Amino acid sequence: MSSAEKGEQTRERILGAINTYINEHQYPPTIREVAELVGLKSPATVFNHVEILKERGLLESDGGRQNKRALRVPKRTEDFDALYLAKCKEVNELKAQVAKLQEQLREVSNGKLL
Repeated sequence: MSSAEKGEQTRERILGAINTYINEHQYPPTIREVAELVGLKSPATVFNHVEILKERGLLESDGGRQNKRALRVPKRTEDFDALYLAKCKEVNELKAQVAKLQEQLREVSNGKLL
């Protein structure tokens, strides 16, 4: 996977995490909270991804560094949230399938299934 693809996946995770957080808390997360939600150690990395999402019109902000909870998702809808949750479930199911296939591969390479 290219670094550009990884960046896109990270931005999708960030946008989804922000949407989910807003649904649960009724206010947006801070950059540091977003970093924790998506498993990134550097808030600066999240900030850079958020800036890209803002440039693309997928996020908006009311303030600079003074207002830490200024993020908004302009096109946020319940449909988006439902779709995001469905995709998360789908990804988890695929991960389970991959784990099962990896186990089968290990068994084949160990001679158990020959």
